[in-house]
Amino acid sequence: MAGDARGSMVEIYPHTLPIAPGDGAGMARPLPDADPRPYSCFHLAIATERTVDEILAIGAREGWRAVPCSRGGVFDVVELWIENGLMFEVLTPEM
Repeated sequence: MAGDARGSMVEIYPHTLPIAPGDGAGMARPLPDADPRPYSCFHLAIATERTVDEILAIGAREGWRAVPCSRGGVFDVVELWIENGLMFEVLTPEM
């Protein structure tokens, strides 16, 4: 999503396919879950070069909740709810 000079990116898997740690020195792997929890106990705040309208369009395209919000007048974010269960606070350059 960031598209920055460092190659930052976010990988998103379906809600029913969480990533689990590997065994021993093994790498992480998908671990199917037919009955996942609806919401996560954490969230991420990420910066992007995209505009609010572009972020909202991503939400609309995927069927995810996407809402511009103010955090008590201190700063603004777009809440982008990945799979409608994990909140990303997305901050545009203006934010």
